Amino acid sequence: MRRLLLTTVGAMLLGAAPAHAETFQVNTALDTASCDAIACSLRGALAAAVANGVAEDDVINLPAGTYAVPELSVSGANARRITVSGAGANATFVQPAGATRVFSLSSTGFDPGQFVLRGLTVRGGRPASGAGGNISASSIVLGLEDVRITDGRATAGGGLSVIGASGTTGLVISRSLIDTNAATGVSGGNGGGISMPGQTFPFAATITDSTIAFNTAAGSGAGISITSNSAPTLRGATVAFNTATAGVGGIQSSSTAATIQGSIFAGNRGANNAVQNCSFNGAVTDQGGNIEDSNQCGAATAASRQNTEPQLATALDGSQPPALAVVPGSPAVDFAACAGRTLDQRSTPRPQGALCDAGAYEYNPPPSTAVAGAAPPFTFSSSEAGSTFECSLDGGPFVACASPYNPGAAPGTHTLAVRAVDAQGVPDPNPQTVTFTVQPPPTATPTVTPSPTPTPVVNRTVVVAEVKGTVKIKRKGSKRYVDLNAAEGIPVGSSVDTRKGTVELTSVPKAGAPPEKARFYDGLFTIAQSKGITTLKLSEQLARCPKGKASAAAKKAKKRKLWGDGKGAFRTQGKYSAATVRGTKWLVEDSCAGTLTRVTQGSVRVEHGKKRIIVRAGGRYLAKPR
Repeated sequence: MRRLLLTTVGAMLLGAAPAHAETFQVNTALDTASCDAIACSLRGALAAAVANGVAEDDVINLPAGTYAVPELSVSGANARRITVSGAGANATFVQPAGATRVFSLSSTGFDPGQFVLRGLTVRGGRPASGAGGNISASSIVLGLEDVRITDGRATAGGGLSVIGASGTTGLVISRSLIDTNAATGVSGGNGGGISMPGQTFPFAATITDSTIAFNTAAGSGAGISITSNSAPTLRGATVAFNTATAGVGGIQSSSTAATIQGSIFAGNRGANNAVQNCSFNGAVTDQGGNIEDSNQCGAATAASRQNTEPQLATALDGSQPPALAVVPGSPAVDFAACAGRTLDQRSTPRPQGALCDAGAYEYNPPPSTAVAGAAPPFTFSSSEAGSTFECSLDGGPFVACASPYNPGAAPGTHTLAVRAVDAQGVPDPNPQTVTFTVQPPPTATPTVTPSPTPTPVVNRTVVVAEVKGTVKIKRKGSKRYVDLNAAEGIPVGSSVDTRKGTVELTSVPKAGAPPEKARFYDGLFTIAQSKGITTLKLSEQLARCPKGKASAAAKKAKKRKLWGDGKGAFRTQGKYSAATVRGTKWLVEDSCAGTLTRVTQGSVRVEHGKKRIIVRAGGRYLAKPR
């Protein structure tokens, strides 16, 4: 019944005139069909976004929490792009209420339709039949950004099943984790993590800075199964520890080849527990920087390494979303060209060294406490010509080294082991060892070096700096506010409290554009960025507006406001209208009367529904509730 109702709403509004892109704020975890000022559910917001039907982005903000919903069916012919944005993969969870999948997405002409999930976890899908345990997408472009898809089970595509739109990129995954899903079908149980089933038209998949791990399949392609006319591209991906019963554990493709760059393939097991990382039907384009613990994925150029253990962690860490770390000394560290990639799966900046690391995880070494020159360089040699050397510190893994060698150890007592490796690659079974002590540095007055000013990244981060008073920030995914004591780069989606202070906000509106700055004060706001505009949305909770003799809640504000002073692509958004800067000093204030925009210098453009009003210095405009 719910699926039928959603489709009917979309059909009734097909003839409506296009509206401007909307932002829908979900404020209830209950599964209702409504999205209004009182209650807006995820289902109701999706229906409203489909009905809106415009070429611009509609955004559904999904706060931290757990949303247990019967299958969410999204389809239509007029909507173009819908983004569901959570508070982080470790904070926002969407799961089924009962034995069903979570999302069923389809298009009858989205041109092509685009559905993006960002900053959340989709988990626990259990459909009674069909492919796609958590997500089933057909004739639509599916985007996953900072997302975890986990614990889904289906006959095929335990995590997700995707059929893209003809001639397009049907699947785009970035900084995401596909893990612990299962394809259980007795016949054709392929694609434990991802299934791209067959059709005649081509569509592509791009997987960047993401991990596909610990998925299982009764058939083949426990990580990814491709039976479509599709050519996947993997850059900075980690495909590891997937297990298939009857075929390939990692990636199985029966109809096409692939492009791989800066990726890791390791620990995948197939039939009879044999190493089965990849099986591609066609030539693989190896763009270098790949590491495989076997030789099946086509990483055969001199710029990649086969039969090399990448030294991955065997369990996921606590990052958002979780990742498989590489250990210090791993051959994956500083091995791959970045190829335009600037963040790893955890949004850690790339590179941390001379080059990017292979795989989805960028090793970020902790600050060294070693004393320069405190451990004297060790020299060693071999009686056999052509030998190389490997060193191990304190029982750690042996890594390539050369004489003279300084292990750069921290203060304390350590043991260094050195072994020779002959020209045939056989190591000496009896390494030589030496024990030494590094003294702690003398106590001295530290020299304070100013931290480098962080740089904003388009649609990812902005920089906030305290100008005066006390400013607090709550980073995206966090549950508490902390003091802002210096200029910090914070992710889009974070909240800033300037009710007792002033902050200078720096953002880059578009790639290649210079940074823009404006000051904001006397308000609490959440930061968003899209289409070259940085939006500051008033987020302080308001008391319910009285009706009749009803009274407002005592602990909530009756008004909320935000002052801005600056020039650039900035917009402040209240409940009923938004004000876009034209070089000005302005106020946006919400109350029961509506959203007031007041300008003391310059001018702003106020958007109130379909209205566009220019408010100049000395003027004001009140957007009244409808």
